[in-house]
Amino acid sequence: MSVWKVTTKEAPLLQNGPDTPPPLSEFMPLLTRLGGYNNRPSEPAPGPQTVWAASEECAISLPHG
Repeated sequence: MSVWKVTTKEAPLLQNGPDTPPPLSEFMPLLTRLGGYNNRPSEPAPGPQTVWAASEECAISLPHG
């Protein structure tokens, strides 16, 4: 649920996250946006490097401990 909070602009409004996690088809564009993917119609699907960069950004954004 923490990653969901990082990927949405509504994070302060979500105390415990959504009741049900979003489908992967909704979550991946949100996640890859953190890695620099713009989701334009002319762009190919995000690759592993974009997903990795997004994962790193999430790890930096989440509280540690």
